[in-house]
Order: sequence, then C-alpha cells, then structure tokens
Amino acid sequence: MARETHRLKDMTSADPSPLSLNIDGFTLRIEDTGELREAVLDLPCENVVMAFHDAAGRVPLGGAPLASWLLARLSALLGAQPDSTRDVVADGGCYNIEGVVHDPDGQVVGDWYAEGWDWHCQMHLRTWLEPARQAALERSLADHLWSDPSVLMICRAHVRDPERNMEPFEFGWNGATFLGRAPVRG
Repeated sequence: MARETHRLKDMTSADPSPLSLNIDGFTLRIEDTGELREAVLDLPCENVVMAFHDAAGRVPLGGAPLASWLLARLSALLGAQPDSTRDVVADGGCYNIEGVVHDPDGQVVGDWYAEGWDWHCQMHLRTWLEPARQAALERSLADHLWSDPSVLMICRAHVRDPERNMEPFEFGWNGATFLGRAPVRG
C-alpha cells in the first residue's frame, strides 16, 4: 500500500492578507458575523466539504480524520490558523470558524462557517446570491479545498467539551500526522 504524503504550504508565497480566501472574485474573510448570522440563518446551503468524493462516496484522504484535515487545509488556504480554533470550550467538542462573504465590489453577500467534531465536519456558504451563482461559488470553494488536498499547514485546535466533563479533543496536523479522532486522554 502506498504511503500518502502531505506537504507544508510554502509560506514565502503566502497571500499578504492572511485569513481571507479569494474565489472567483468573491472574498471569504474571517470576520465577526454579528447580526448577519441571524439574517442568513434560513438560507439554503450545501456542505462543500463533501462535494468531492470517489465513486464509493469516500473522500480520498487515506483514513485521515476529516475534521483535522479540514482545519489544516483551511489554515493553508487562509494563510494562518484561525484564532477561534486554538483553545476552545464548546458544547459537543467542536471547533468553529466563521466569516463573511464579500462580492467582487466588496459588498457583504452572506456568511460562511466551518465546524469540526471528532466524528464529522462541515463547511457552508449562506448567501443572498441567486441559486445558480450560489451553487457555482460552492463548487469553486470545494474545488479550492480539494484541488491539492495534501497542501496543509501545521495547526492544532484544543477543544474542551463541558457536556463531557471538559473532556479534551484535538484537531489539526503536526507536520507528520493528523491529530485527534478520539478524545485526548491526559
């Protein structure tokens, strides 16, 4: 069986404005979503992480914990690990990244978020774009995520779950192996 390899993102060519991702003229930026969160809550959206899979419905990551891969991949695409994922106390033991979607003119057109648990992850765009344009943007985001899934950034999220006696969970990638999948025993 071939050993899967992963590469560090070359930070010498990193985008000069970290924590944003440009896709087809749109910018996904980590920002406080504030009141926008309520305004977009009921908008339709798809889980773009699962938009790419093989014929059997599996993602091609060689058994890597998907939530850890998503954090390492998003960190590489954004240019840095989002601060909101470093040391977290969260019901359910998940990390959460959220931000705002801006159109090519800089206008806010929606929000985006990514969440990862030890058993699942998801990433969604919720916008006021017409459905065909929304679907195209979701597909472009999925293409960015999956275009080179082995380009990752070293990152570590440490999450404690108050519903489980503050049991710690880890997510991320240490440069050699993915972290987590099960609670960390200390």
